[in-house]
Amino acid sequence: MNNHLATMVATPSTIGDESWYMDTGATHHLTPNLNKLNSHTPFVGSDKVMVGNDLWHFRLGHLARKIVNKVLSACSLPPEHWTGVCEPCQMAKSHRLPFTLSESRASQPFALVHSDLWGPTPVVGTNGARYFVLFVDDHTRFSWLYLLASKDQAISAFLQFKVMIETQFDTKVRMLQTDWGGEFQAFTNTLCKFGILHRVSCPSTSQQNGRVERKHRHVG
Repeated sequence: MNNHLATMVATPSTIGDESWYMDTGATHHLTPNLNKLNSHTPFVGSDKVMVGNDLWHFRLGHLARKIVNKVLSACSLPPEHWTGVCEPCQMAKSHRLPFTLSESRASQPFALVHSDLWGPTPVVGTNGARYFVLFVDDHTRFSWLYLLASKDQAISAFLQFKVMIETQFDTKVRMLQTDWGGEFQAFTNTLCKFGILHRVSCPSTSQQNGRVERKHRHVG
């Protein structure tokens, strides 16, 4: 081992206890608690002990308990028994804290329209479509979907949507809400030209654009 001592512990739980880990050769025993020793002196040799820092575990988790015990059995080692909770895994499987539910609704159709863009899709659609943009009316919850070949076509889709609303419903879009993604930043001049207000959600807060985010699940 090139004068290096390696300690390996197969367990699906993080090691945070103060147990002794015995070396089968009865030459090197390990404990992280200095108080468990009656006497101690600093080590001056060249040997090293390498212990994992749990980084892999924190990022990628671990195998299921059944798989771990199968590996131990194949190595002629006793099965692992544990009662503790794996904190990183619990955090990885948990959900965000609930977001404040908004009950507000625009007083009339097209006073507020929510919009978001989805893509690219792994399968190219007809006419080379790889994206779609949604427009959701806050008052009626009616939705309109436009297929796009590229993100920069979102502004053209909005202009089509705007003309359709004005022609078919004899009204105007008064406010557009987006997540301020790059494709929607290009809307600024167009919205100003037509007097349409642009309301944006906070960065990394998709909940504030939940009306249209939920529609993505319906469409998908």
